[in-house]
Amino acid sequence: MAKSKYDTVIKPHFKEITELLRKGMTEKEIAKSLGVSESTWYKYKAEKAEFSELLLKSRGEPVEELIGQTYKSALGFKTKIKRYTKVKNVLYNQVTGKKMKETEELVEYEEEIYIPPNFQAAKFLIMNWGRELGYCSEPAAQDLKEREFEHKKAMDEANMW
Repeated sequence: MAKSKYDTVIKPHFKEITELLRKGMTEKEIAKSLGVSESTWYKYKAEKAEFSELLLKSRGEPVEELIGQTYKSALGFKTKIKRYTKVKNVLYNQVTGKKMKETEELVEYEEEIYIPPNFQAAKFLIMNWGRELGYCSEPAAQDLKEREFEHKKAMDEANMW
């Protein structure tokens, strides 16, 4: 029995696929780089549980990292940055006191700076994480949706669906 492209092309490259997904490459780009058509890629994704799980897990870790960075940005934080300053060195003659040589060099140093809270990141997190607590951008629309849902639920129960 002949082996499928899954066994010969995709499965042996699981580690590479994981790394490429973590670096932000799309599934379409990865499939093309492996010489697999999009339709074949998505067919294997639907049929092979280990493959679809690999794709989900590979995308999940960067998403978790982004969530952490968004949270950090929403609160504000301190960070160290590298800066450079120009330092002038002057060499004097000890006998005459006259300038003999003058040089300049760049010296690296670290400076701690404060990054203020990002309002947009905070709003995004509140609107997504705070739904259960009643936070939303349009409370009237949310209330209408909830009442509409309750009405449909009552109608379904009355009609015994």
